[in-house]
Amino acid sequence: MALLKFMVRLFITNFKSALALRGTFVMQMLFMIMNNLIFFCVWWILFQRFDDIEGWRFDDIKILYGLAAASWGLSVIFGQGSHELADKILNGSLDSYLIQPKSTLIHLTGSKTSPAGWGDLVTTLVLFTWAGAFTLDKLPLLMLLCVSGACIMLAVKIMAHSLVFWLGHTEGFHTQIYESLLLFSTYPDGLFHNWIKIFLFTIVPAGFMTYLPVSLVNSFSWGTLSICLVAALGYLLLARFMFRRGLKRYESGNLMMTQS
Repeated sequence: MALLKFMVRLFITNFKSALALRGTFVMQMLFMIMNNLIFFCVWWILFQRFDDIEGWRFDDIKILYGLAAASWGLSVIFGQGSHELADKILNGSLDSYLIQPKSTLIHLTGSKTSPAGWGDLVTTLVLFTWAGAFTLDKLPLLMLLCVSGACIMLAVKIMAHSLVFWLGHTEGFHTQIYESLLLFSTYPDGLFHNWIKIFLFTIVPAGFMTYLPVSLVNSFSWGTLSICLVAALGYLLLARFMFRRGLKRYESGNLMMTQS
């Protein structure tokens, strides 16, 4: 309960800080909405010529893109601090977090918020409504799937940044990993075959973030929902494990010695 209160207070503090510059907040949100819709126009143009692409209808793509936008949006609203995790590890800035009694990982990831994330959520609302999926009976499922996807996105970010504990400076490799997740999650899985699909359900788990959730919205299944939720929990636990193991190297001083 104490941890939950800390997370809520952290979010409220960050939100008030971001909202203090209301002009900047609104501009970032609007630019993100425009950015998302411009990219989505590519799909709109394609579906003017085709009824479906590899079995995916236009409404399916709207839900797919909406889930991807919500996953990214929620991950930066509540965990924008994860984007600076690698830099803090490499320059030794974790020390100020380690001496505090709160969870180091939660404090780090929740230390910042991004107004642009609210633009992603507005995009999601527009696309879900456009697809006819934003109905009262499907609302709880959609909210659960968005949160599940955000957990996977945040977990992948943490794991990608935690690699610097062992690899040192990766020249942006960690960023490429979670940006690949976002990219693949906005394309229908019918475009990918064989080993690539295995890749999309393991290293870059777009399958659990958008592909399976879309099938759930179209045809509900407790089994599929369980798989999505277990996957989200599993990736979060794996991210926590990787960060804690890396933190032991950081605390021992081996990381700093390796780079000196």
